[in-house]
Amino acid sequence: MKTAAYALRLRWLWLQRTDANRPCRDLDLAFGQDPVVASMFQNSIDINLGDGHLALFWNDRWNGANSPYLIAPDLCKILRPKVVKNRTVAQALAGRAWIADIVGPLTIEALRQYVYI
Repeated sequence: MKTAAYALRLRWLWLQRTDANRPCRDLDLAFGQDPVVASMFQNSIDINLGDGHLALFWNDRWNGANSPYLIAPDLCKILRPKVVKNRTVAQALAGRAWIADIVGPLTIEALRQYVYI
């Protein structure tokens, strides 16, 4: 039963990300907040960047094997949560908008990670 529940949650996340015409796309359900489901989803998909309008800048592994969230965890702690869930690669790279997503105080470690990105 638990496996079936995971499968349904993963399918929901997949449909939410890939089908822009679904009315339920913008619903903020707790499926992606479950760390097990989120980890399973991120490790189950490969991102083909394309024009960058579907890939999420902070969470998706669009720049190789890691996402910015994995490369710079301390930096990501000072981001606005709504931006983390919604900022696409296309939006973030246009005019370097991703820099404006950083709103908290920079620690030394977060600054080091910022330079790395």
